[in-house]
Amino acid sequence: MAAGDLGNFQAVWVTRSGEVEPVDPSWRFNISILDFALKLSPDGARLALSADVDDNVDIWIKRLPDGPLGRLTFDDVVETDPFWSPDGQFVTYVKNESGNYDVWRRRADGTGAPELLLDDERSFHQVQWSPDGEWMVFRTGGAGFGGQTGATDIVGFRPGVDSATTPLVATTEFVEQDPALSPDGRWLAYTSDETGRSEVYVKPFPNVESTRVQVLSEGGFGPLWAHSGSELFFAEALGGSLIAARVETAAEFRVLQRETLFALGAERFVVPGTNGYDVMPGDQRFLMVGTAPTASSSDGAGRFILVQNCFEELRERVGN
Repeated sequence: MAAGDLGNFQAVWVTRSGEVEPVDPSWRFNISILDFALKLSPDGARLALSADVDDNVDIWIKRLPDGPLGRLTFDDVVETDPFWSPDGQFVTYVKNESGNYDVWRRRADGTGAPELLLDDERSFHQVQWSPDGEWMVFRTGGAGFGGQTGATDIVGFRPGVDSATTPLVATTEFVEQDPALSPDGRWLAYTSDETGRSEVYVKPFPNVESTRVQVLSEGGFGPLWAHSGSELFFAEALGGSLIAARVETAAEFRVLQRETLFALGAERFVVPGTNGYDVMPGDQRFLMVGTAPTASSSDGAGRFILVQNCFEELRERVGN
């Protein structure tokens, strides 16, 4: 997939006020909504993402903003959910080799062989590392658009220490997903549908049983911490906007203030159950994916178009 290849989607920078700018105007790609994820390297200089090339989803690495694009995985199976190691040397991902998504990693420069980190009868998604590199946290369950079929759980695993995963937020009847660890590794944000809709919660980590705080009562998904640790971003379920919650985390977790940043839509979207957006160091710009404009729409620059049911439209465009 060369930088000039055309596709349905493009990576964009979005400011806190909602201004959208393509990361690399010449770069287009295709994605599967069900298996899409992206993640910035710790220094913000590289992007790892899952892209659909020749009907196969693989992990690709791009030097930002307009540097080369290289392929990291080459198997004829789905590989997705990339996440960087804290030192930026490795990319962890999940691979569907035998009907289940197991956890693998490979050096980000493509050298060396891929290494299997966790093999289980369950599938793992939304993988991430704790800042100290001691824990991996992820959700169980298959890939799915806007939620899963049946209950999914959030579990942890310490490579080289644990022989099995540790339940962190696990119930038999509810969907728990979108795990996100704070920059200091002390807090776990996630979503649960126990109220009948997706809500964002925060618990201490790894002592998750001590307390729990609900961040918003109007529904939300896709929590993501600011690098400063003083904000928690998430998508508002009802309003379709990205929200910034200013938080206090010194002794206990408290929400101090909530601010609506910008509306989401086809040109910048967040999908429940995926790591589909990220924030740059400095917390002033977000990296997102949106539908790429066509040549016939270039003369419509400056117009605002309201897209109803944009997620359904995206799903129809890329299929299952």
